[in-house]
Parts: sequence; C-alpha cells; structure tokens
Amino acid sequence: MPRSAALCAVIFVGGCFFQADYNGGPYACPDGKCPSGLVCSAQQLCLPQDAPTTDAVDAPDIDARVPAFTCADPGSFPATGGNATGTTAGKPFNMSSLCGGFVMNGPDAVYKIPVTAGKRLTVSIDAGGRKAYVVAACVVSPNTPACLGNSFAKLGNPITVMPAAGDAFVVVDDEFAAGQGDYTLSVTVTN
Repeated sequence: MPRSAALCAVIFVGGCFFQADYNGGPYACPDGKCPSGLVCSAQQLCLPQDAPTTDAVDAPDIDARVPAFTCADPGSFPATGGNATGTTAGKPFNMSSLCGGFVMNGPDAVYKIPVTAGKRLTVSIDAGGRKAYVVAACVVSPNTPACLGNSFAKLGNPITVMPAAGDAFVVVDDEFAAGQGDYTLSVTVTN
C-alpha cells in the first residue's frame, strides 16, 4: 500500500474521502452570467430565481464562469465602468488594431462595455508596456480595425473617447508580439 494511502487509513479508520459543500454562499456574477437554475441579482450575486434580491450577501471571490477575454467571449464591464486586473501572458493573438500609427500585434485581452448615447469612456492602464484602446466592433485578425480616437492608453497617459451607443470593446494589447504581462485596467464613464 502506498505510504499516503497507509497514512490515510491510519488517521481515518474508515479510509480517505473528500467532501465539499458549496451551498454556503452564492457565486459572484460581475459578467451577468450564472450557473443553470440561478439568476444574477442587482448585487451581482447568483441566486435562485425566487430568492429576495434586497439582502446583501457576502460573495466569495469566485465567479460562475471565467471568460476567455476574446472577441467571441469578452470580459465585461458594467455600463458604469470599473476596474479589472489580469494578464495577457498566455492569451491568444486574437485581434490586431491600428492605433496611433502602430499595429497592435501582441496577445490581447478583450472587454465589452454597454454604452448609451452621449457617454464618454476614459480608459487608463497600469502596466509596463501594455496599451489599452477602444474599438466599436471586435473583429479578429487579419482584420485591423482602427481604434477610436486613433490613440491608445499607456502607463500615465489615459485616453477619452466617445463611442456610438451600443457595445464598445476595450482591448489590452501591445504593438510587439512579445509584449505581454500583467495589467490593471480602469474604465470611467462620464457624460
């Protein structure tokens, strides 16, 4: 008998087992998506359909589903904006945009934000070489859509753009294929 199995048998007379009960708390749903049978509440928690939505419940730091951060499966910001942290390391080379005279060819992370008419997005990024920009439509390479305002945000230099009403896409990218790493992205929505 392997040593770990023997130790298990000695400590637990009945043998080794694993039991987990996740019924103690809801999933968080900042992307508005929940597991089957649950709905996302106003507090961004996955709750049963008949659960009261006014109770404030502490949510664990897990999400019902992690997006791929691609055009087909973007991360999401609420219409009020917000912050996101992540990495482009290991992400696909999903899209290439033309911004400020540069073609963004690095691995990227894509976020979607719903925008109402007349709203401005201010995008800032805290990352070494990574850039952030906004496009009206998320299309994959080899297409190269122009970023809104023909500019990108970089460390210390935010951008402000006014997208058309509908979904806008905020992309973390780099002009160099090897330009990848951690980032903190901030999107502020104003009139």
